[in-house]
Amino acid sequence: MGRYGFLKALILEYLYKYGEGSGYDFMKFCKERGIEVSAGTVYPHLSKLSKDGLVEFTVEGRKKKYFLTEKGKTLAQKIVESKENLKEVFKKLGVTTGFDTPEFVERRMRKIFTSLKEVDWKRKKGMEKLIEELEEFIKDLRRWYSEESY
Repeated sequence: MGRYGFLKALILEYLYKYGEGSGYDFMKFCKERGIEVSAGTVYPHLSKLSKDGLVEFTVEGRKKKYFLTEKGKTLAQKIVESKENLKEVFKKLGVTTGFDTPEFVERRMRKIFTSLKEVDWKRKKGMEKLIEELEEFIKDLRRWYSEESY
């Protein structure tokens, strides 16, 4: 699907779940989940989704509030169902720990996977960022473990 396909699917899923939202609302949603996006990425995707007839918007002051069209709702529902099916497959394979995984673990893992994608393994370029993310993850795990220990 690639990063851009992922982002479009995430926008559709967000609008499906919340009903409507601005580009800024979506960027806050992503940030809370450890997904780094910029206005320069989000707004062109919203524009493309609008041109494709998947979202529409209303103007409220200086903000555009986006919402799904019927076509967009149908596609978003398929995305949500596919995601649930994928979770089940991962669960059966033992790839996930279940739905009670602490939110900070999921956030950190997304950042780690993003860092992994940026590493040039032949030149070791980008390794510093990956190592930094892993070290921060270990610190957070130790802190969480010491707070939750009995």
